[in-house]
Amino acid sequence: MFITVRFGDDCSEMFNPNCKNIILLNNIKQRCKCNDQDVVDLSDESGSVAHLPSHLQEYGKNYLADRGTFILVRVETKLDEGNEVRVTYVPLLNGMDSNKEFIDRLNPRPAKTGKKLRRAVSSMSNDSGRGSDKRKNGGKTARKISGVINSLKAAKR
Repeated sequence: MFITVRFGDDCSEMFNPNCKNIILLNNIKQRCKCNDQDVVDLSDESGSVAHLPSHLQEYGKNYLADRGTFILVRVETKLDEGNEVRVTYVPLLNGMDSNKEFIDRLNPRPAKTGKKLRRAVSSMSNDSGRGSDKRKNGGKTARKISGVINSLKAAKR
């Protein structure tokens, strides 16, 4: 079992993903001449990230296709305007930053949840304004709140 990792000026190296991700990523950083403090991950050629740093104690073969070709990416975290952590991926293969489809898939725009939240809160206040009690609405308000929370969590992933 092996994978090919592309990086730099169209360089590539072969790696064996039949090991824990922490070992695989450290070996990739060493052989692809990354800084020790860099956090790296792999993306397929369409821009789908493997999220290996989230599963350091698991085996790479569970996340990477055998004989697959992957792009080395650096993981960067920043605070956005709303003081929320925003993760962005920077391709370490020269020329990929000009591939708009790849970059858009690699770094999708965050979902705008403000409208959904305002709509849900507004509809909840409309329910309570009608004078309906908890027995009549069957807990609809609690279900709406739960649904809004779940959609917000999904949007942040």
